[in-house]
Amino acid sequence: MFFQRQIRFALGILCALLLSVPIPLWGSETLVAQPSSSSNATESMKADIQLGQRLYRKHCLMCHGKYGEGQFGPNLADNYWIYGNRTEDLVRVVTEGIPEKGMVRWKEKISSESIYNVVAFIETFQGTNPPNPKAPQGQEVLGQPTALTVALLDTPPAEKKPIGAISLPSGSSEQAPVDLQMGKVVYTKHCLMCHGKYGEGQFGPNLTDNFWIHGNTTQDLIRVISEGVAEKGMVSWKAKLSAQDIQNVVSFIESLQGTNPPRAKAPQGEEY
Repeated sequence: MFFQRQIRFALGILCALLLSVPIPLWGSETLVAQPSSSSNATESMKADIQLGQRLYRKHCLMCHGKYGEGQFGPNLADNYWIYGNRTEDLVRVVTEGIPEKGMVRWKEKISSESIYNVVAFIETFQGTNPPNPKAPQGQEVLGQPTALTVALLDTPPAEKKPIGAISLPSGSSEQAPVDLQMGKVVYTKHCLMCHGKYGEGQFGPNLTDNFWIHGNTTQDLIRVISEGVAEKGMVSWKAKLSAQDIQNVVSFIESLQGTNPPRAKAPQGEEY
C-alpha cells in the first residue's frame, strides 16, 4: 500500500510537469501562439483572430497551407508580397480577389467583418518560419508592424457612453434616444469596409481624428450618411437605412473621436 501511494504521488508530479511544458507550434493543432497573460491585448481582438483562424482553415488553407507556408497560393509567412503587405492591401485582395490567379472575390461569400478577422489572422503568420515554405514571390517589404503586433501592444477604441439624442433627417421625429450598440452593428455591417474596424480609415477617411472633409457636426454627419457623397463613391444611405439606424450609427461614429486607433489613416479635410 505504501508503494502504491508513492507511485500515485510520482505519477501526479510527472503529469503536472508534462502539462507545464509548452507544445511546439508545428506539432500542435493550434496555428497561432496565444499571447501571454502579460500582454495587454484585449479579449475582443484575441477573439477576432481566433475567428479569423477558423475562417482561414475553412477557406484559405487549401491554397496557402496550414501555416501560411504556401501551396498553390503564395507564402504568407515571409516578407515578400505580390500586392502589398499593409492591412488595407490584404483586405483589398481578399475582398476583390485575383481572378486571373484563381483567387475568388470573397466579398461575395463572407462578410466584411469576417474578411477583417481572417486578415488579422493571416498577419500573425509573419516571421513564423513554417516548415517547407514556398519560395518567395513578389517584392520584399520590411519594417511594417503586423496586426498581431498591434493586437498585443494596443487596445481597440473604447466606446463612449451614448450622447443622449440627436436630430434626425427632415420628416422624422425630432428627437429619439440613441442605441450605441445598434449603431456599432450598423457600422460593422455597412461602414467598416471603407472606414476601418475602429474608424481608422481605409478607402474612406479616418473618423477618429479632428479633421473632417464635409463638416464635423452631428447634422453634418447625418447629411453625409443620408445623402452620400457620390463623387467619392459613398452611397446615399437614406434609402437603405431607417432614420433610427442613421441616428444610431452617427452616435457610434461620434464615440470614436479621440480614440487614436492603430494604423490610422493620414488626416484629410480641415481641422476642427
